[in-house]
Amino acid sequence: MPAGLFCERIRHPLGDPTPLHAHAEGQLFWLRDGALIVHEASGRSTFTAGQTGWIPAGMPHWTSGHGRVDGWACRLDTPFAPALPDTACRLEASSLLPALLERLASDEPQGDARNRLVGVLLDEIVAARKVQCRLPYPAEARLRRLADALIATPGDTRTLAQWALFAGVSERSLSRRFPAETGMTFERWRHAARLDLACTRLARGETVQDVAHALGYSTASAFISAFRKAFGIPPGQYGRLTHENQPDISKPE
Repeated sequence: MPAGLFCERIRHPLGDPTPLHAHAEGQLFWLRDGALIVHEASGRSTFTAGQTGWIPAGMPHWTSGHGRVDGWACRLDTPFAPALPDTACRLEASSLLPALLERLASDEPQGDARNRLVGVLLDEIVAARKVQCRLPYPAEARLRRLADALIATPGDTRTLAQWALFAGVSERSLSRRFPAETGMTFERWRHAARLDLACTRLARGETVQDVAHALGYSTASAFISAFRKAFGIPPGQYGRLTHENQPDISKPE
């Protein structure tokens, strides 16, 4: 494989978190199973089974896995990272991209054959649509404390006025400052955080009913409707997709 590009299998069967670190190269990855959250100081990006993710070089982050995380990753030096942003994002690519990653992670193609596969991979990266999937955190300490509480207790149904009291700011100030810091209204951010958490809970094998209750939805049908609107499939189908190909970790390969 050309210098500056290296592909490998990734597995986190127990969902173990990684310590804070940064890659010297950019990292492209595709998940076959599970969900992976990339945590930054100023936000988090969630990637789920069937999705391709990008982590730029030099970005301090740590990751947490949910479910049996399994897939392939490719480390790319800057010259081999065409048209990729300097923030974490999702790539909407064809099914050829994960197949290329899997093939390149093996030792079978060599020489010119491998170089040709790399060329196709780079073409697929360039053609893929880059989608921001980051949930930004507010920087102001009181608003960050509020955001952390919303993630820790997503089923809490307190109103905007009650959360403003929790944060120690006026309701009007919260309504104005939260969008200024995150680009999202308070309600939109809370909704996005709940759906973000839904993906990781479903990847861990929780039922649709349990997830709906934990996230504060009045009924399971309300949660199903919100999830389908956001992701195009019902949560039950998503849960099956994240588990149907899970590796058997009781036996070595």
